[in-house]
Formats: sequence, C-alpha cells, structure tokens
Amino acid sequence: MPLSRLLVTHDAGKPKSMGKHKQKKHAQEEDAAEPVVDAEPQEAEVEEAAAAPDGAKVRRPQVKMSYEEQLNYVTPIANPMAPKKVNKKLLKLIRKAKRGKKVHQGVKLIPKLIVKKRQSGIVVIAGDVTPIDVVSHLPLLLEEHSVPYCYSPSKREIGAACGSRRGIALVFVQRHDDFGDLFDKMRDKLLELPLPIS
Repeated sequence: MPLSRLLVTHDAGKPKSMGKHKQKKHAQEEDAAEPVVDAEPQEAEVEEAAAAPDGAKVRRPQVKMSYEEQLNYVTPIANPMAPKKVNKKLLKLIRKAKRGKKVHQGVKLIPKLIVKKRQSGIVVIAGDVTPIDVVSHLPLLLEEHSVPYCYSPSKREIGAACGSRRGIALVFVQRHDDFGDLFDKMRDKLLELPLPIS
C-alpha cells in the first residue's frame, strides 16, 4: 500500500483507506475545529497569545489607514497618484469588473496583454510596492501603448477590491457593458491626470 494513504478506523472498527482528497478534507475539518482567537494590537497581543489554548490560531488585526496616512508609505516614483475620490471610484470599478471577470492582475501577465495581444483598458498600480523595481518599467510601457494608468496608495486595498486577502501590485481593467459608464468616466479622469515629466 502506498504511503499516500492512511489507515483510519471507522465507528464500526473496520479499517478504511483514505485518499489524498479525503485527507485534505479531514485536515481542513481538524483546522476548523481549532478555536480562532482575535488578538488586540501590540501589548495585549502577548497576553492574548498566552491566553489562547494550545494550537489556536491568533488573527492579526487589520489596521485601517486614511488616504492621507497611506500616502506616507508611497514610493517616490508613484506619479500620477489618484486623488482620494478617484481612488475610491477606481476600487469600485475593480470590484465590478471582478464580478464580470474583466480584471487581470500580475506584473508578468499585464505587459503580455498590452504588448502581444494589443488589449485596451485601464491600469492601476499600487504605490506602496517594494522593491520599486518590480513596477518601475511599467509606466514607460503603458505610455508607449497609450494605456491610461495611475497609482493607488495601497496594494492591500487593490487586493481587497479583487477579492484577495493579499496585496496586489498591478491590476488591468477592461471595458464591459455592465459597468461601461463608470469605466468611461474613470478613463477620462485618468487621461486628465498630469503625467510625470519624461
């Protein structure tokens, strides 16, 4: 019998082999049975972790920052930066486009879509990406292919708008009839933003 199978006893005492799929499901059920404890920030976190039962997962609190606070963490090349209202509408557009499956994300995929497949849309780049070299080549590429783009102050907000728990550095939104009016407004707003001096 291969090592990938486990020998588990049932209630009747009969052994039954469990495949990989069932092993994963069984492991998820065990993880779900572990209590999850929310922690308080900083000093209380140590006390909370000590008070949590063995094997319990401790959640880190998500700190919500205002737009102005997020601008403190933006890289120096993040220009043009979306104003507060435009940023809010861009995140709304990303959420709608995600439902319509018209959002593409990733530093490798988006240049392929723009250069090789000649697709058009709007690009939103996170301004707090480190190292900067990850996205520093993109503005020149986007300007060459006349694709409107702007920076958003937080990769976490872009990730949340895409339905991800992780931050996303780059998002490409394509036009769709369901959100065509909002897309056209945002495209016009991005074209009005002043480009950095080349």
